[in-house]
Amino acid sequence: MNKRSIILLIPLLVAMGSLTGCSGNAAKSEKINLVIHNSEDYIEGNPKNVLEDPDNNLVARFEKYCKETDGVDVNVTYETFSVMEDELSNLQTGGHSADLVCVSDYIIQKLMRLNMVTPFLQGEERTKLYTEGHGATGWETDNYDRYASPFLKDHLKAIEAPLGGDATKMGNLGDYARGYMWGTLGLTYNPGYKEYANRGLSEDDVKVQMTDWNALWADQYHHTFQVKDSMRDTYAIGLMHVYDSYFKTLLSWYKEGTYHYADGTSGAYDKTKYNLDVSTIFNNVNHIADFNALGHKLDANFVDTNQDKIVDLVQGALATLKDSSFGLEVDSGKTDITTGDKSGIDTAWSGDAIISISGGDKNNQTLYYSIPKTGGNIWFDAWVLIKSDSLEQEYAQKFIDFISDPVQAKPNMAYNGYTSFIGGDDIIDLVRDLYDPRTAAMYVYHDDPKNPDNSDWVYDDEGNKVYKNGTGVNAETGDDYGSFDMTGSTYAVPKIKDHDKIMTWELYAADNTFVDTDTEQAWTKVDLTHFF
Repeated sequence: MNKRSIILLIPLLVAMGSLTGCSGNAAKSEKINLVIHNSEDYIEGNPKNVLEDPDNNLVARFEKYCKETDGVDVNVTYETFSVMEDELSNLQTGGHSADLVCVSDYIIQKLMRLNMVTPFLQGEERTKLYTEGHGATGWETDNYDRYASPFLKDHLKAIEAPLGGDATKMGNLGDYARGYMWGTLGLTYNPGYKEYANRGLSEDDVKVQMTDWNALWADQYHHTFQVKDSMRDTYAIGLMHVYDSYFKTLLSWYKEGTYHYADGTSGAYDKTKYNLDVSTIFNNVNHIADFNALGHKLDANFVDTNQDKIVDLVQGALATLKDSSFGLEVDSGKTDITTGDKSGIDTAWSGDAIISISGGDKNNQTLYYSIPKTGGNIWFDAWVLIKSDSLEQEYAQKFIDFISDPVQAKPNMAYNGYTSFIGGDDIIDLVRDLYDPRTAAMYVYHDDPKNPDNSDWVYDDEGNKVYKNGTGVNAETGDDYGSFDMTGSTYAVPKIKDHDKIMTWELYAADNTFVDTDTEQAWTKVDLTHFF
């Protein structure tokens, strides 16, 4: 899966650019051909073979829904690419033609500058597009507008680009793109990788060192890691290394709440100032004056620089990194790391990290995912309409409507491992099933070692998860029914410090002193309400 990123740091964010275009109504025909391009392995099922297991194929379900709703045979021609720069080049040269393409924010900015994309129609224009095409019945609700995270939509709107390259005409991605997935760039690593012990590294050593990007340049990790063949992501890693001391100084100021400039002055330092300064470093080649001013605040010995010097420094760091790695990769790294003998570290996108961790479990390898302390990329992938006289805009937009329904977004998100732009109860349920420790405390899970793909929660005849009933382990199935009886209950019974206490979901969420009784691992409350 090929990811690209907007450069933002944990704990928060920054911005970028956008474009205009023309619209086209669907031809009034009973047969529609819709051409979609996407990264490899990035949608539920095998979209190139919609006859294969159609119930678990998102594209097949869309074609079926169009037939049932509009009485129209929509044939989706679905093509994939591995590197986004290749897709951009092919679109520019005419090597590829498509109605709908999923790419990352910085590629969308380039498409906007090249005047190659068309805005999505909304409101009355959207309704007119549908009614003049094949009718709005069944498509009344704009699912993206209703369910996409307001938090993420606002950030797409903050990314801008000059339309057609005209700096006086700026557009934003909120008008020209529909968010698909988002996530982070970090490090997937295996502290038990056999070579590390040979080099005198304990598992705890590896865990600590993987909180710092600089570890990739350390001799102990020579030829044990892979690097993403991704221009923006890899450049960002090099930038983090070159200006590591600056990032760490800013982070210390943020934690302390006070800046200490090189000239001896000090003052309040909050999240807004931190993100502004971090953004200045990340975007230094485009904001040299701001970067030089910040450099003097951070370092009394700072010497004004320029674009060429910055690029040379990062290029030199990346050349060293490439020589120290054992290769660049786009998709193979997520599986290479799972066996325990091919690699110990992969610079990974968060969704691929989930796949790697799961694959490692199957090979008795315990993998971890880390975003180093100084931060990492947050990336946005989104759909755009490619401008052409033959643009099939009606069904391109209807495809977005369809996949933005939480009922469809849930299995798609579960399939590809990434985090959807779409919210709603179905997505909340999925996030809870995957990541909320309360779920495991309350419900019975069936682990099928012979066929891990069949492992799932245990459900009753009505499709509801089965509560633990306090009878311990089921001798026949091996399922854990718990030590507390929660039959018919909405209560979890975790152990709070030194005493048992019945808690509701809400109380459990409010009390961050919960300690898992099996691992003694303290859990931290995370507020996700801004997303939903």
